This record gives sequence, C-alpha cells and structure tokens, in this order.
Amino acid sequence: MEKYLKRKASSSTGNNDASNNVIDVNDLPWDPSERTKIIIYNPNQRDEIRRQYLVRGPFQPRGHIFPTKVIGAKGRRFVVTWFDQFQWLEYSVKVDRAYCLPCYLFRDQGGNHGIEAFVAEGFNSWSKKDRLMHHEGEVNSFHHKALKKCEDLVNQNQSIVIALRKQTELMKTEYHMRLNAPVEVCRYLLENALRFRGNNESEKSMYKGLFLGTLKLIGRTNGETEKVILQNAPKNNQLTSPKIQKDLVTCFAEEVLKGVIGEIGDDVFALLVDESSDVSRKEQMAVVLRFVDKVGVVQERFVFKKDFSAFFMSWIHLLKDEDILEAIDLIGTTKGQLQMLRENGFDQVLEKCYSFCDKHKIVKLDMAEAYVNTKSSRKRMNINNQHYYNYDIFNTVLDMQIREFGDRFGEISSDLLQNMAALNPRNSFSQFNKSSLLKLSHMYPRDFEDKERIILEHELDIYYHSVYNDVRFANLNGIADLARLMVATRKHLSHPLVYRLLKLTLVFLLQLLLLKDAFRR
Repeated sequence: MEKYLKRKASSSTGNNDASNNVIDVNDLPWDPSERTKIIIYNPNQRDEIRRQYLVRGPFQPRGHIFPTKVIGAKGRRFVVTWFDQFQWLEYSVKVDRAYCLPCYLFRDQGGNHGIEAFVAEGFNSWSKKDRLMHHEGEVNSFHHKALKKCEDLVNQNQSIVIALRKQTELMKTEYHMRLNAPVEVCRYLLENALRFRGNNESEKSMYKGLFLGTLKLIGRTNGETEKVILQNAPKNNQLTSPKIQKDLVTCFAEEVLKGVIGEIGDDVFALLVDESSDVSRKEQMAVVLRFVDKVGVVQERFVFKKDFSAFFMSWIHLLKDEDILEAIDLIGTTKGQLQMLRENGFDQVLEKCYSFCDKHKIVKLDMAEAYVNTKSSRKRMNINNQHYYNYDIFNTVLDMQIREFGDRFGEISSDLLQNMAALNPRNSFSQFNKSSLLKLSHMYPRDFEDKERIILEHELDIYYHSVYNDVRFANLNGIADLARLMVATRKHLSHPLVYRLLKLTLVFLLQLLLLKDAFRR
C-alpha cells in the first residue's frame, strides 16, 4: 500500500526556480542578444521589467562602427538611419544583428508567429531593408499589437490600479497646497538654522515647536491653505509627522548638495571632513568643500550631517588669502621662539610663579630641596625640585609642542606655502617668482603634465608682463582678488595654466585650517 500512498516528487525545473527570484531592474542587460525571455522572470515583476526596458528605449548605438559583411558579392552593413525610420529597432553590438524591442517584450502573449527573426535569432540580412517593413505588417499584426501594449503599459492612467486610485482635480489641488505649506516652512527653518520640534506637541500644548507653529501661521494668513492643512486635513494625510519632516529636510539636503556638485563640476576642490559629538553624545559629521567658481570667486560650502538628517549652510571666503603670507613668516618665527623658550624660558616662568605666590600669600616651593614623589614618598629619586620641574616637566611639554609643530609643518608644507606666496599680487607683484611657481606645479603631479610645465614656463613670463603693465591689477590685496579680476578681464583664458595654479592655491583649505588652528592654540 505504501507505493499508492507515496507522495510524488516535485517536478519543478530550474526555470521555475528562476521565475520565483526577484531581480534588480537596474541590472537588466542592455544588449538585445544577452536578454532573457520575459516569461522566465517572476510573474509579479514582468510588467516592471517591461516598463524598465521601455523607459530605457531601444538599444541604438548610433556612434558604433558597424561591421561589413559580404552579401551577394557586395559589402553590406547595418545603416544607422534605420533607427530614425524604425524607432522600435535596436541593434546588438555583440552579434551584429537587429532586434525588435516591443515584440521581445510581449512575444510570450500568443500570436507571435513569424517574429522570431527579430526576437530570438536576430535580423542581419542588411541587403533586404523591405524585411523591416514586412515585420511591421498590417494594423492587426503582432508587431502593432505589441506596440499598443507598450503604450498602455507606459500610460499609467490606463491601468486598473491607477484607475481605482484616480483622484479628482480638486483633490490634487488640495494635496498640492497641503504639501507646499510644509515645504515652505522647512525652507524657512533651514535657511535660518531654527529647530523644528517642540518639547510637547500635543493638542493642549501652548507651544508645539516652530514647524507646527509656522505652519499654523501660514494657515491664518491664507484662508485657502488653512482649509486643507492641520486639523482640516485627513487624519492620515496631514504631512506633519516627524518622519515627514525628516523626509523634507533630506530632500532639501539632496537638492542643495546636487547644486553644489553642479557648481563645482569637473574643477578642482578641497575637502575637509571632521566628526564630533553633540551634547547628547550623538556623533556628527561635517564636510567642507572649498572651490573657485566660474567667476573666479572662492566659495566654501559647509555640509553638516547629524543622526542621518542633514542641514546645509554656506559662507564665502572665511579664510583670507593673506594667511598664506603670514603663515610663511609665522612658521619660522614660531619654531625659533619655541626653541628659545625651551632653553631659557624656565627661569621666567618660575619668576612669575613666585610673584603669584607672594601676591596671594602661598608658600613657595624651594627648588634646591630634594624632590619627593607624593605618590611614592618612600622611593627617593636623587633629584631636586629644580631638575624635576625644569627638565622632566617644562622641557618635556615643550618637546611635545615642537615635535607636533614639526610634524604638522615639515619641509614640504613650508615649501608649498613659500611657493604659493609667489602668486601674491600685492605691491605690484613684488613677490612674483617664476622658479617658485614652477616648483609649485611639480607639487601637483596629477594636475600638470610634463609638456604643460614646459608651456607654463613660457606662459609665466607673458603673464607677468601682462598683469604688471595693466593698471587694473595695480592695487590688488590678495590672490582671491587676482582670481576674480583675471576672470573679469578674461585673462584666465589667455593664461589658463597660471589660472589653474591659482585655483589650486585658493582651494588649498586643509593646510590653512590646520595652520590657523595651530597658531590659535
């Protein structure tokens, strides 16, 4: 009896298994010869796949060099103008054959006799153009039916799902007004760096935060808007929840970032990334972009991200380009002062400490006495207080400062700043040094090719005489003014390599920030 009760084994095939898989429609192959039959895909995803192919359009590599094949003792090949005459036509670079996109998308829905040449096998009889028109056929041909199905699929208003959800024009207008109000509130709060939420946003609360408060103010000033927002809106479509607010802020962040990226384009820029924690101990990330815009003005964009939301601010030229010149002098001077302080500064510091003790009647420590370690008083160190505080404390701290300063501003950094100073236009370009600028170009090996440096050497001579004898360049205060004026006078087109060097100098933000921070501390 067991053989009659035994269950039959599953007869599923590999194709059935594959049809249950959900794929990423962005990974669909472009070349027609590499495509899988639509019926192989998951039934719930087939329309989505068809729609993705229709959005892409037929694969038409118009810039491709089509190979020639001998047909009837003559060389024949695919003609690119066929793409204009037969808009459904697509071409496989891989196998040198033509295909029909609509017929491929709906080949498995019956009545597909005679289309295999344009779907599975591919068409390559280049001497028989009439076969293309024959494939289209009459009005009731499979090809025209497939075209109509493509139109219906793209036109979402034709689908049953959309028809059931179709809204009236009044409902669409009300929704647009309801959405526009929170968008404007977000714009205002972000531009002024104001907080959104309140501590208590319940109905009985007197202060519900700036977002809801400003939205209510917009309603009071516009009667039409007031009818469709807050309590007058559907409970499940008020567009005021914290999640909606975060989504709106994210949209603003993406648009601003897209604008910044478009403003930079393919030009050079400096990037500084830092992270810190706020008062609630949540980590934040700050990104600063510094670049030169199309009119030669230094721009800086600050991107501030916190807990997966984003807030954007911008400012223009916070750092003065004179910092480069001041930095060159300060580096050498500071290194010398630190060394002098290490060698001769302890007595001065000790004298000030004694003066403070006398003023406030504090018992002074005798430097000649033996030093006693308060943590281990029994262990004698055989040194006096003078030796401990002078060499073990004072000199050790200064050695750390000198080492950090040397690591941060080594020979390469100093040379870089020194070479940058040669671009300074003040005092009628008195700092101009051709040799320094050529060295500066070598510090940017990826921005200047060897042949460009040869051209730069000659261009620098012409540039110097051009700006030196031009009265418009006589009273410039820094390299930022120089960049703006070069664009205004179109000299950035006459001296493109010099202007490129100038932009690289202007966007060199990171070193300046470190330098400025080091001197401030």
